[in-house]
Amino acid sequence: MTPGLPLLSGTRRAWSQARRVLALRLDNLGDLLMTTPALAAIRESLPPEARLTLLTSPAGAAAAAHLPFVDELLVFDAPWVGGGTPKTAIGLAETALLLRLADGAYDAAVIFTVCTQSALPGALLCRMAGIPLVLAHNRENPYALLSDWIAEPDHVADTMRHEVRRQLDLVAAVGWRTDDERLRFELRQADRARVAAALAAAGVAPARRDAGATRCCTRAHRPHRGAGRPNGLPASAGHWPRPGWRCWWPATAPTNRCAPRCWRACAARAGRSGRRRWVNWRR
Repeated sequence: MTPGLPLLSGTRRAWSQARRVLALRLDNLGDLLMTTPALAAIRESLPPEARLTLLTSPAGAAAAAHLPFVDELLVFDAPWVGGGTPKTAIGLAETALLLRLADGAYDAAVIFTVCTQSALPGALLCRMAGIPLVLAHNRENPYALLSDWIAEPDHVADTMRHEVRRQLDLVAAVGWRTDDERLRFELRQADRARVAAALAAAGVAPARRDAGATRCCTRAHRPHRGAGRPNGLPASAGHWPRPGWRCWWPATAPTNRCAPRCWRACAARAGRSGRRRWVNWRR
């Protein structure tokens, strides 16, 4: 947990007794992926009979099948999140979701946001659904809309916390932690077959394909500060698999990406090993 952030010890007992937990991550697919360690922390801190429900956007829903620790999925195109485009008359989708949340009889809810978003629309929804425990970061005093909250410590800057660290700190405030803080995403055999078919269509010979993966700075969750080893390289960067192809996907948001010097060092090391590189980037 980041030093200096509060531990909401007064309510930890109440949160430890929750058995039906709702997690809200209503923005993009990448944001949901950055939240997977925190979701895993919730799941691993709950008893086996507890249930974890994820409320996410249509974009985020694409990852649901790859998150085995999520028991139930709810999809909502929130109008207060950038990119939200409700396709029904104003109020209809919100009313339908409110009724469904009320039927869910949730004991607790965690609202995951970035520092430029407000948790209050989701908090109001949870209150109207009768959810007694609601946790989030918030910049202004939410009064009774949030039962537990951490005053927003982040501002947009290169030195701000990594998104993974932000969400892990949030759930740690009520005692939910995991020993494995890496991103979570379960690949299925069907996924591997689709990638193999796409590579074959692109003319990549089977002998040149490589299913190995090397994680970068996400373990330490420090954008622009390096991680893992003294020179900023991840511990696995010195052990490249056999020569082949590697897809590089640098994130666009500063809170989601590794230090540029780490990317450069990893790419250079891959080049020296004879590895071909794909760089996949979007503006």
